[in-house]
Amino acid sequence: MSHCPEPGHADGRLQSRGTRVTKAGTWHRFRCLRPDRSHHQFQVLTDADGSVLHSMHRPPACPEHGGSRVTRHGAYGTGARRRQRYRCQPREGVGAHTFTPPLTREVVAVGTEACATCDELLSPHRGALTGARHTPWSLSLYARVLNELSMGASYSATSLMMRTYRDRARRHLHEMHGLDLDGVAGAPAPVADAGLTLTQAGGGRGNGAWHLAANVVEQYAPLVWREVKAQMEARETAQRVANDAHLASWPADRLDTPVTWLLDEHHVNVATRRASDGRRRRKTWFILVVVEVHWHPPAAGMDLPRREYRLRLARAYPRGNAQAWRLVFHELGVRPDFVIADHGGAIASALESEFGAEVGFIPSLFHMRRRLRETLGDLPGATTKRHGRRVLVDALAAKLDVLAREDLLTGGAAAWAAWWDELEAAVTALPAPVLGLLEQRKLYEPKVAAALPLLHVNPHLPASNAAVENNIRHQLEPFLENRKQGYRNLARLNYLLDLAVARSQGAFTDLEAIAHLIRVDNEQAGGWAYAPRALADTQPPPSAPDRTPARYASLFNTLLVGALVEQRLGTAAGRTTAEVGLDTLGLSASSSASSPSTPGSSNGSGPRPSEAS
Repeated sequence: MSHCPEPGHADGRLQSRGTRVTKAGTWHRFRCLRPDRSHHQFQVLTDADGSVLHSMHRPPACPEHGGSRVTRHGAYGTGARRRQRYRCQPREGVGAHTFTPPLTREVVAVGTEACATCDELLSPHRGALTGARHTPWSLSLYARVLNELSMGASYSATSLMMRTYRDRARRHLHEMHGLDLDGVAGAPAPVADAGLTLTQAGGGRGNGAWHLAANVVEQYAPLVWREVKAQMEARETAQRVANDAHLASWPADRLDTPVTWLLDEHHVNVATRRASDGRRRRKTWFILVVVEVHWHPPAAGMDLPRREYRLRLARAYPRGNAQAWRLVFHELGVRPDFVIADHGGAIASALESEFGAEVGFIPSLFHMRRRLRETLGDLPGATTKRHGRRVLVDALAAKLDVLAREDLLTGGAAAWAAWWDELEAAVTALPAPVLGLLEQRKLYEPKVAAALPLLHVNPHLPASNAAVENNIRHQLEPFLENRKQGYRNLARLNYLLDLAVARSQGAFTDLEAIAHLIRVDNEQAGGWAYAPRALADTQPPPSAPDRTPARYASLFNTLLVGALVEQRLGTAAGRTTAEVGLDTLGLSASSSASSPSTPGSSNGSGPRPSEAS
């Protein structure tokens, strides 16, 4: 044994005092010697081969009678819900009664059952902890489910994994406690074999199993997100205050740790069937992604701080317009120093509306170069074939080769304007029309010219938002692969995306911390979890029998963005869109919005059973 089990005695030095044998088994005795020379003795059961059961762990205290005598009093429940019951004998002469703690524990076969982590014999008071009242799932399973979902595991696969663990608990009760439960003895675990689909592996239950994991997302993703969001906001607020103080003293100086965001949007195209005639049609929704830059001290021999990119926020919306981006900025809750994004008008308009001219905007040079190459490639006579590939002619390719950050900073705004003049002359000499090129120049030239001084003063800033595309590809696209057409509820999808952001922020590095977070929150409510399935979209009334029933999905409601803008920002533009759209649908803003992860919301989306009653 490495340390004394008494709280606050971690600094004690243990001395072995031999062993003794009782009716319970073999005990190893220890002496704990504190730095202040105080000492005490304790013993640990090392071989439980006797007939009397003892434990060094104390039973849980009675919530009604403090200081009472508490003993085990059998078990209750069936199946995977076989839990430990306790008996309380108050000291003031009140009659004895039985009770269970807010979060119950599975019964333990004392003397034979060991901890799967440390291989020590389990105490009768240290069985697997349940996640909440009236649920067969253990607390550790909830943490594992959230971890799997944060990596992009599907609802169905995760739900079938939960059922597998429930059946394993049933087999454990049968093998360790002799309980003859139906469907346990010799029953194989319902895991997916290599040649079976999820539906086949789940005994025909795969199609409806997804609700189990979706319920966990509704109940506990907001709880995890609340902790992660508080940490991010505290860090950014401190960074914002420090940067403002620095700029107040040295307005033209470099910021070593600026609040920097990289922005982009991801289009998601899905095919649905029209309710009126059953014909297929394509719909589009968007994921608006914010990646933040974490700054680290410079490496040895370097002057500039190092960059690390992490997901800061991901929001699904029916539209990717300026209103949607304003919702994103409003939820972030802090003013950035710099924003790196492509040249789309929606982001620029939202930045202007939210922050004015206080934020430095740096257009992505990578996207600008790619779009210029596409524009030039469509001109007659602008391309040639080399080694079977279609490439720009030398005169145009040479101009794009110098379109790099170092070249732009060396030449400055005057050289940047001259570069456009030379490119126009090269296109005219092909000969080819320059109308499309003039439109590109009108868009790119002033934005890049305004960003050059910012990049000159802050050479450590990125000049491209490629990190956003990398995060979308590696961390968000797993949520869309083979199941993007199944998403319909806006709020639940955004809760799911919150888990991806939480993983990027390191929240799932310690699953024990996730389990502790859930435990503390549910214990504060007497063991009750939040009611699941509270995010269902309100459906329209039934249609005619000969027509396909209409189905409402908040993810596809393009009028919803304006309703949320009015709800959160109170703008006139949002009010007009919301009123007209919701009146047309016959829905209210509260019932149709399914507000995605509203700032300041607490754990879960629905009430707990005690609150509902």
